[in-house]
Amino acid sequence: MPNSQDTLCRIAEVAIMAIPMQGGSRRRHIRLTLYEGVTAELRVLGIRHYPIHSRAAKALILDLSPGGLRFATPLRFADDVEWLVGLQFMLQGVRLEVRGVIRHSTADPQWREYGVEMDVNPLMRMMITRVLNSRIIKSSPELARMHQAYGRFSLEE
Repeated sequence: MPNSQDTLCRIAEVAIMAIPMQGGSRRRHIRLTLYEGVTAELRVLGIRHYPIHSRAAKALILDLSPGGLRFATPLRFADDVEWLVGLQFMLQGVRLEVRGVIRHSTADPQWREYGVEMDVNPLMRMMITRVLNSRIIKSSPELARMHQAYGRFSLEE
């Protein structure tokens, strides 16, 4: 028979999954903001379904979820072109390599922010989920049990 703490964890799982995304977003995952300035090596892997090889450039990861991320860079990518990009970076001591398609951008005079819908394999998605849950547990140790339950729930998708 589950105890009250187990029941609270289950309620929290459901509540987290039910949080509506703002602005009619199609996101399936909640993104975690990375405040400490995680830098990534950025490469263009394809343009309009044609593979290409590019030199690496630096990007700043702004937020991350198992399904997408947002990064900033001084580079300009045309909005009317489908760009396939790859990013490599370290987070919580784990090297992550992701790739995906740029879906939206915002600009200011010096930086441009890009939102990427990631095309990650199940193993990389699991690694990202674990790394993000580890960050949450470190920032809120009193909620560790709830976040661990959320991690199990996320992996079952």
